[in-house]
Amino acid sequence: MSNNIFPNHNTGQRIKKFRKSKGITQKDLGLKVGVTFQQIQKYEKGTNSAPIERLKQMAQILDVTIYDLLTPSDDASSNDNNYYAEKIMYLMSKLKTDEERKRVAEVVSVIVG
Repeated sequence: MSNNIFPNHNTGQRIKKFRKSKGITQKDLGLKVGVTFQQIQKYEKGTNSAPIERLKQMAQILDVTIYDLLTPSDDASSNDNNYYAEKIMYLMSKLKTDEERKRVAEVVSVIVG
C-alpha cells in the first residue's frame, strides 16, 4: 500500500493557507521538508499528493496538526464540501472485493437513513 494520502486539492489549499499565514515561502517550506519549491507548488495545487510523513513534517513546521491539513474547518469554503466524498471514494477504491464494498455501502445507508 502506498504511503501517499489520496489526491486532494483541498488539502493543498489548506497547506497554502497555513504557509502564507506563517509568512513562509514555498521555497523555505520546501527546504525544511527536503523538496523543491516546485514540489510544494504541486502539493498546493493538488497536482501531486504528499506522502503522510511529509504532511507530518509540514504540519509541524506550520504549527498545526495533521488533522488541520487533512480536514475542512468549520468555516470551510465550498471547495471543502467535496472533501468527504473524495475520501469515501478513495477508501472504497482500496477495498479488495465487491462484498467489502457492499458492506460499506450498507453501513452508509443505515447511517444516512
